[in-house]
Amino acid sequence: MSFTQNLPEWKAEGIEPSETQKQTGFQPGMKPPAQWFNWVFNWTYLALKELQEKAAEKSIVDLAIKDIQDDVLQNQDYAEKEFGKLSDRLDTSERSEVTLQPGLQVIQGKRNAPFNLNSIKGKTLVNLLGRVGGCEFITGWTKSTSATIELSTTNVNSGSNSFKVTQGGTAGPIYVRTPASEMANVDPSKYYIAIAWIKNETTQSFSTRLVTVDGSVAISGAKSGTILAGASGLVWRAYTPTEMGNNMKAYMDVYTAGSVATGAAFYIDSYRIYQISADEYSALETDMTAEQIAAKYPYVDSVQPVRNPYAIRYGENLLPPFYEWSVGTQKFVLNGPYDATRTATASGGGTSINLPVVTGQDYTLSYESSDVSGGYINFRFLNAEGIGIGSWSPANALVQTMAAPENATHIQVLATGTVTGAFTFKNPMLTIGTTAKPFKPREDAMLALQTDLYADPLTGTNADEVFEKDGQYFKLKKWYKVDLNGEKIISAVKSHKVGYTTVYPKLDGTSYDYASMTATAAVKYDGKILTWGSHETAADGWAIDKLNSNFAFSISNADSGWGDAYTPTTDEIKAYFMGWKMGVQGGNRTAPYEGTGSKVWYKITMVTVNGSATLQLSDRVLDAVPSVFAGTDSVGTTYTPYQLVYQLATPTVEPITSEGQLTLIEGNNQVEVGTGIVLREPNTAGLYSNTYYLNDTVYGKPLKYKVSDILAIFRNNQRDYKWTIYSGNNQYGNKKASLASDKYDPSATYAVTYFMLDKSPAAPFVGSVPDNEKSLLTDLIQDVQQANARISVVESKKAERDSPAWITPTLLNSWVRHSTARPTLRYYKDSQGVVHLEGVIRSGVVTSGTALCNLPVGYRPALTVSCISYSSNGTTVAMGLIDVLNDGTIQLGTTGTPTFYNGLMFIALSFLAEQ
Repeated sequence: MSFTQNLPEWKAEGIEPSETQKQTGFQPGMKPPAQWFNWVFNWTYLALKELQEKAAEKSIVDLAIKDIQDDVLQNQDYAEKEFGKLSDRLDTSERSEVTLQPGLQVIQGKRNAPFNLNSIKGKTLVNLLGRVGGCEFITGWTKSTSATIELSTTNVNSGSNSFKVTQGGTAGPIYVRTPASEMANVDPSKYYIAIAWIKNETTQSFSTRLVTVDGSVAISGAKSGTILAGASGLVWRAYTPTEMGNNMKAYMDVYTAGSVATGAAFYIDSYRIYQISADEYSALETDMTAEQIAAKYPYVDSVQPVRNPYAIRYGENLLPPFYEWSVGTQKFVLNGPYDATRTATASGGGTSINLPVVTGQDYTLSYESSDVSGGYINFRFLNAEGIGIGSWSPANALVQTMAAPENATHIQVLATGTVTGAFTFKNPMLTIGTTAKPFKPREDAMLALQTDLYADPLTGTNADEVFEKDGQYFKLKKWYKVDLNGEKIISAVKSHKVGYTTVYPKLDGTSYDYASMTATAAVKYDGKILTWGSHETAADGWAIDKLNSNFAFSISNADSGWGDAYTPTTDEIKAYFMGWKMGVQGGNRTAPYEGTGSKVWYKITMVTVNGSATLQLSDRVLDAVPSVFAGTDSVGTTYTPYQLVYQLATPTVEPITSEGQLTLIEGNNQVEVGTGIVLREPNTAGLYSNTYYLNDTVYGKPLKYKVSDILAIFRNNQRDYKWTIYSGNNQYGNKKASLASDKYDPSATYAVTYFMLDKSPAAPFVGSVPDNEKSLLTDLIQDVQQANARISVVESKKAERDSPAWITPTLLNSWVRHSTARPTLRYYKDSQGVVHLEGVIRSGVVTSGTALCNLPVGYRPALTVSCISYSSNGTTVAMGLIDVLNDGTIQLGTTGTPTFYNGLMFIALSFLAEQ
């Protein structure tokens, strides 16, 4: 309610009475001065005026009070809710599921957090063309009449080589066909896809097709993909059971019906034929791009699982330090990891780095330059062939942003300049997105596993699976793999047929408990897929005999060298499975041995792959049966043993070697999921001309697998950045490493982490990340507990290795402990991996070659080792060799004409365990 009375206006200010007067007031008889009254009336007026101007009505005050009370209640509710949220974040664990797909991708992280792996499931690809589709050798391939084929080390899609095909004297259609010896065995009731890679430098479009066994009729398939003139990529064609007709075998072509001009050329690589499901056939073309087809059905040799899977989250700064960049023609001096000076005597000639990118993603580069007008960093995008797409980003700009265009696979970042002089670059930063960010060095995070993960090749069911428990990764193993090295054969029955021999080998320490004959696969030494159950009727068949615990293989005379008139011995069967072909001395190396003449054994690769190459002494063995693995021939081709894969009737669980912890950062994460990483494999360096080499087949020792790229070199388990990694001569694969002799430590142990050249299928990493503080705290506590547990285990194992216990084997062939006063035959392995063997025994069979006992896997030498033993019959002492074979057998030696007694035999030997 507003005021209704007018103010008693009084503006004369008057004079204020004294404080004393104010206290005593007016007294009777006083005549107060007028100015005092003026002062009282003026102050009363001013006070009432202020009250009217500033006072509020009660209703307004009440409403204001109510508003304040409401605000207090709302703030209280908000505070209680926020406190509840905070309580939930601290009391309730919340996680988000994350699936990292094969290939390169960008995913968003809510916060910096670890990735917890829940599962990786296996996958198996079976290339029905075996190993021939890798286009590493021309032998056996056919072509149109006027075409020529040559090996090429450029424009390679897989492996080390491709085929360069050139049209000859007459223009016209052209095709290149797989060898007759490697026709694919197909089931006309199934679905198939045929795929190859081509770089087309002609004016015609190319396709692929399956061809009937007589080579005269193309098998029609409605779904297909072609490569146009001047383009690169996949050609493919898929087939339904109806389209397959009654065909049981097929060739594969890459071809064009158009007229290819004389002299025009194209490159081909990576032929493969896969059996697929009806659902996979339906998804082709409608749901999958060519890139997705390539990712799902990569080229593999013969049979490949998910091998050594990894996931790498690249740093927020995608650029590595300058010392990992490729140096150009101008001097480039490192002042620090991200600080370098270019001293140029001419323009151009920059220092560069190529990094993988995601198509359509924005990338921003920022850096510092001492003079950006003369020395600058910029970038462009590259396609799969390394050819630039579009233009370079703006030169002379300290911040640059561009999006990766279609078909881009890499970004090339270049530090260069346009004028002579010295220019310093600092703190280059390449990030995802359109915003430049403050500099930080690259810090990648990686999880890598060393294991093979198989599954049913067609359905993907019954897959091996990785899981984590108490900080350790394990595999639920449902599939079993055998590398059939003849050294493992302990016996072999044989049955000779016309044109082939069927053998039934038993292998030491092998499980024959397979689940189903349909869940099996076998690959011959040359990559050919063997046929289950045909071992009694034709060559290149196989089977497993669960009842008698052996395998069965039918081997052609052309492969083995055993003629129809000759039955091989067990040792000769072992030699075949170690990579040796039998023959007759003085004859053609392809001719079989028929039972007469002196024997010779050739490395199989010098008959099949390098049959026209000159034989060296190391490529053959005369008279005596070879007892060692054939390995690499004089041309450089390595023998690959038979490989068998089958589903186990009863799955097992086994631990997996792993390295690293995958983490995600807040914001954009560029993550790569793939296969084929090998962790810290020891390698022996070789010296030549004051330089040491790793992965060198001549001056050092090759790594176990062909190398695609070397990621890191370790010296005594510490990263060693001094090595130069490059492509040169004599490397096993595509890369090797070198180091000046004055920087090499001969007392150190060197190891290499690298990517394998041979491809294998990839599988998703399925896991989760914490969404709140409770989850992060729980993960941290679990990690600490698990780390402490692992440290305890390591300490216990170290203590066991430092003070190992003696192991007593089972003595064979009537040998027993000599007496309680002397130790029986026993052994242990020390912390350096050296096996120590000693003991005194008696009373056994003393025939040369008699087995005394067997050593288990992990305690065996790589090659046979021997020691001198002393034996006695009580009156005479004899010396003879004791042999420890690489299959673990400890036996009385067979060298010369040894003498052994069984009254007492003393044995003492030490050797390095390598198996």
